[in-house]
Amino acid sequence: VTVVADMRGQAEIVKFWAPWCGSCRLFAPVVSSVVDGSAGEMRLREVNLAEDTEEADARGVGTLPTLVVLKDGKELGRLIGAMSRTALTDQLSELLGGADPSIDTATAKD
Repeated sequence: VTVVADMRGQAEIVKFWAPWCGSCRLFAPVVSSVVDGSAGEMRLREVNLAEDTEEADARGVGTLPTLVVLKDGKELGRLIGAMSRTALTDQLSELLGGADPSIDTATAKD
């Protein structure tokens, strides 16, 4: 993954999914909602395994959906499987260094 200058400090969430994955389809709006609500602190990049398996193979992704969380080009962690908005928000906040004020957990709904 190449990190461009304007992404410094911004977390990149790489979502590995496939159109035949039911959990991926259910989880997609949850991920989009959390990233969209992050006030620019996160950006989402999607990798569709039906079209591109190279990056998934390189990163050792074997289960869908998987989110790989990157910051400044370094992997901070990965989240495997679908989850509620609250659970996703909590886990991303933990990976990104604690409570992130740009993620509004007070209004997070499952």
